[in-house]
Amino acid sequence: MRGETFLKLGRVSNLPTVWTNVLAGVTLAGGAIDAKRLGALLLSCSLFYTGGMFLNDAFDSEFDAKNRPERPIPTSRAHVSHVFAAGYGMLSAALIILVLLRGSNWGTPACGLLLAFVIIYYDAHHKRNPLSPALMGLCRALIYAVCALAVSGRVGLPTALGGLALFLYVIALSAVAKNEDLLQRLNFWPRAFPNAIAVLIAGISLLDALIIAGHGSTLYFIFALLGFTLTLFLQRYVAGT
Repeated sequence: MRGETFLKLGRVSNLPTVWTNVLAGVTLAGGAIDAKRLGALLLSCSLFYTGGMFLNDAFDSEFDAKNRPERPIPTSRAHVSHVFAAGYGMLSAALIILVLLRGSNWGTPACGLLLAFVIIYYDAHHKRNPLSPALMGLCRALIYAVCALAVSGRVGLPTALGGLALFLYVIALSAVAKNEDLLQRLNFWPRAFPNAIAVLIAGISLLDALIIAGHGSTLYFIFALLGFTLTLFLQRYVAGT
């Protein structure tokens, strides 16, 4: 599998929004984490995301053959069985990292296992499931929960409220994405941003920045703002959808 194909399958342009999710989750849990542990969380959550994106394409291969023939599997740049194997492999690696991080706290890998289950269920059924936007929002909120458990061993009220805000944002984003054509016909569309979905995806980092700002972490706040800018920049080269 060529590097360009890997980047497209993993929608890696959106990874900065995952990284800012981790920073926000750590902040909401109190922020007491060393650099090595933070790096492990960033890697694990990145693998959850890219693995989920690989499985999304693998499960959607028949749909994409008819409706998105430019995707890597329909163009034979990647074989569906290889994409399935890579996706499940990345989810497994993400879970192994959380197991190694657990210490005496099995809550972190248990929450990671739940996240992996939701990712797989979403990827397998999202085309026919009216609750798909909620499942996507739950995946993002669970990143906060994984980070909270890794930092403090529990999911406190700040984490729960922050996760709820992220959950609702992703549901709203999904609603806009599903009605993109209708909104364009009605001229209810920001002309300054012809690809509003890309901006809304990047906006996840802005929400993270607002959440972080409310808890006083200046450095993480700056990184979250940079995450928004970096996502938009990367989407110029690798499509985020």
